[in-house]
Amino acid sequence: MEGWGVDMGKTRGIFNESAEALVNALRDGYMRYNGEHIKQVRRDIRPAPHSSFEGRTYGAGMSPESMPFFAKLGAGVLVFPFKEWSDVRTNLDSYRKVWADVRPDTEPPKPVVVGFCVIDKDPARAEADAMKYVGRHYKAVNKIYNFGGEHFKNIKGYEHYAQNAADFKENAGVQNQGVRRSHAVWHTQAGVGGN
Repeated sequence: MEGWGVDMGKTRGIFNESAEALVNALRDGYMRYNGEHIKQVRRDIRPAPHSSFEGRTYGAGMSPESMPFFAKLGAGVLVFPFKEWSDVRTNLDSYRKVWADVRPDTEPPKPVVVGFCVIDKDPARAEADAMKYVGRHYKAVNKIYNFGGEHFKNIKGYEHYAQNAADFKENAGVQNQGVRRSHAVWHTQAGVGGN
């Protein structure tokens, strides 16, 4: 964020206001917002939305802070399962609770799980390819975001990342650990339930 001249500690607020402004604009057909970070006088969207985005708007968030926010927006959630399923479940439970509080008598959209699947006739080769290619992905993601770094420690809105930094740092040299934690699927076609 330094290159854009933005204080990283403000990015959570900027993201939240931007998302709220966009979701409201898609609902109303115009954008108008007066927040701490985002200021926008009324401007019509052209072309205007031809139908509602209700039930078709999703947000990707991995931190516990994101889930309640998406529920308040009325957005579904994309889940990238690279942490324990118990943690994913806790985040989804929080999402559902806030949804029920804010939108009683309605059902939230089902979460969309985004993951990797490697299929090969040889299950050993499927596993080896998963470790190689999906492992490269996680290594590249960690290189970009430096999840094991100290830079999250004192940044407002990134407390969850700071808490998890030690775990990422411990496993940073083991790209296969990321693959195993991601719950990526690898096997033969029959082994993953195919015909």
